Amino acid sequence: MGTENERDGEKFTERDVVYGIDFSRTQLFRVPLGICQFSNITTLIFQRNDLTEIPEQIFRSLPSLTNVDLSYNNLQSLPGSIGECSYLEHLNLQFNPELQALPFEVGMLIRLQKLFLEGCPIMVPPQEVVREGTGSIVAYSRDRLPLPPTPPPRPWMQLGDQVQGTPRFRVMSYNILAEAY
Repeated sequence: MGTENERDGEKFTERDVVYGIDFSRTQLFRVPLGICQFSNITTLIFQRNDLTEIPEQIFRSLPSLTNVDLSYNNLQSLPGSIGECSYLEHLNLQFNPELQALPFEVGMLIRLQKLFLEGCPIMVPPQEVVREGTGSIVAYSRDRLPLPPTPPPRPWMQLGDQVQGTPRFRVMSYNILAEAY
């Protein structure tokens, strides 16, 4: 049986399907972690509050997000876990006067269509990139993501030495998504 919660006299359980949560104008200064139990949420709205940070676990727990509105807050940063929201299409960060940098994990948001930054004194990425729009911001961030750890060494197997008459071939691979190497 799911955990029961009560809101305005209404009972709901974690098995209830919730697709959107709107906390607009509720004078919040902290994101309630209880929303993490609703992993099907696609829309999350926290506009016009007093938020200064978003906990890492929010984006990790809500991978289905497609629309996030954090406008008109006092965010100082955005957690790197935003990159785990692979379905995110719209991200509104407008009028967060303390927000000066976006995490490079924004480069992982390949479905992001609209990123609203008006009223934010963004320094990273540079203003030239911000003026070019969402696609340029995602590309800039992607190209600056830290490299993943090097995989462990793998043994090589020489096919030509084992089977007579087998044609030799060479496999070459490169990252076609990166604009710079």
